[in-house]
Amino acid sequence: MQDIRTMILSRELRAYIAQKRMEQRMLEERYNPYHDPRNGRFTTGKGSGGVNGVVLAVGKGQKGKGYYADTKDADNWKVLARKGATQEQLEDLINGKNVASHSIARDENSSMAKALGKDRYTRVCEQIEQCDNDSLKQLYAQDLNHVDVYYEGIGTFSFQKSGRNYIKIGDPGSDTMRGNSENSVILHEDAHNADNVLGQKSGGHPDEYYSVRWNNGEFGKTLQSEADEYINNRHKALNNEYQTHKTDAAWLRENVAKPNGNSWFSDETIITVYGQEKSLPKRYAYASVASEIQQLVSSNGRNGTGNNTSASHQGGCISDIMGLATDNRAKDGFGHDNFYAKNKNHLPMESFAEFSECTVAGHTDLIKQYFPKSYAAYENMLNDAAKL
Repeated sequence: MQDIRTMILSRELRAYIAQKRMEQRMLEERYNPYHDPRNGRFTTGKGSGGVNGVVLAVGKGQKGKGYYADTKDADNWKVLARKGATQEQLEDLINGKNVASHSIARDENSSMAKALGKDRYTRVCEQIEQCDNDSLKQLYAQDLNHVDVYYEGIGTFSFQKSGRNYIKIGDPGSDTMRGNSENSVILHEDAHNADNVLGQKSGGHPDEYYSVRWNNGEFGKTLQSEADEYINNRHKALNNEYQTHKTDAAWLRENVAKPNGNSWFSDETIITVYGQEKSLPKRYAYASVASEIQQLVSSNGRNGTGNNTSASHQGGCISDIMGLATDNRAKDGFGHDNFYAKNKNHLPMESFAEFSECTVAGHTDLIKQYFPKSYAAYENMLNDAAKL
């Protein structure tokens, strides 16, 4: 009895294996650039490698191999053009799933590639591909090869002109890193361009950004609310501490005298001058938060000699966001000038770009600590953007 059961199981197992091998064979034949679907034969040419087909780039160890796709799948296959597709990606395509977020199409003739150079351009693409957020990855994939990039003058920024998006790079090396996170500036400026494109897709005028429009301004309102709450909580905490430290020269020196530029006062003078108030004005809370951000930025050193790139990178982004939310009362150098900060649309616009560059870099723990509700709104906004 046992032998019969074993025989039946073995027969079923062999049939199952045979079926899977046949499916794999059919899959390989359908998507092999050397297979001609008209006659079932394998071609020998490389080029298009098949009739009306699009060939994926092949990686090391895959020489002479690739996959074939009908022209109707051309856009998806171009997006998959990296190191060869996995079977999972092939099956996703066969089943009609959107696989655009799996990898970034390489276009070495794009303005971005020509401006950055092949190696740098490849690193930017690979960094995006490693991002955990598929909606953001898809957003960059759609925009990266359609922006004009050039080097000129001083300063790096993005802009739109005559229906085209541009990134102007100045200050040699400034486009490479901020807080020693490579490619952060390029990713920041390209996020601005994508934000602008999404704004128009969602019905906005050419200068109306998606981050500003989304859900009737929800992103900007949430950012402002969280920044205000953070400052107010710091103000309350400082005043509570002040009541018990009015005769503590060391505490007064760091938290009250220093923001006034008078940390050089003697202990007696500090207590006399700064220990007599009923409460501290709000400007000390701004100064305290700015000092806190400065420590984050400095954690990797201005010249990259420290050991915490993530904190330094996020510190610069938080500085920009806090600055825009507080009319530049709470920031550490990184950010925009006072005139720019007066336009409240710039808070969601810059935060969208800051969040995007940090998300691609995998540096989000501090961003989420300072702006948890805003980051959640940002992720929801990306999910909605992916549907446009």
